[in-house]
Amino acid sequence: MSVLERFENKFERVTECGCWIWTAGIFKARGYGAFGHPEQLAHRVSWALYRGAIPAGVHVLHSCDVPACVNPDHLFLGNQQANMADKVSKDRQSRGQGTGVAKLTEQQVVSILVDQRQHKAIAAEHGVSSSTVSEIKLRKTWKHIDAPADFRYQRKPGGRKPR
Repeated sequence: MSVLERFENKFERVTECGCWIWTAGIFKARGYGAFGHPEQLAHRVSWALYRGAIPAGVHVLHSCDVPACVNPDHLFLGNQQANMADKVSKDRQSRGQGTGVAKLTEQQVVSILVDQRQHKAIAAEHGVSSSTVSEIKLRKTWKHIDAPADFRYQRKPGGRKPR
């Protein structure tokens, strides 16, 4: 049996969306299909089988956003920058508490935004640094959180006090 025949025995064509859903091994962390020994990403194998070689350093991206899809008509080539731009344009990036490493919840961020106390006091209450509080209030971080309608942060005139 050829590699192409083996490959084609491992997916189902879904007519409603046009995806070819990988039904064999899956890389658990991301949901991408796994094919061959050593295991390779099935969508990359699909591109190579149906479209040709993949240049070094180039990603095979999904236009359908279904990691298990191996339909070459749903795939396109791009670099890391294109991959990240595609992710952002489709609002698939992790932000805030969805990152898994955030120390604050969205509710705490809103609380920080409206809190008028000194940053040091706010930071101590929430278990973060004063600079984290400043970055939130200056809208440098957690920008996806809508600030309350009456929110207006202003730096104090004159900046920091001399030590």
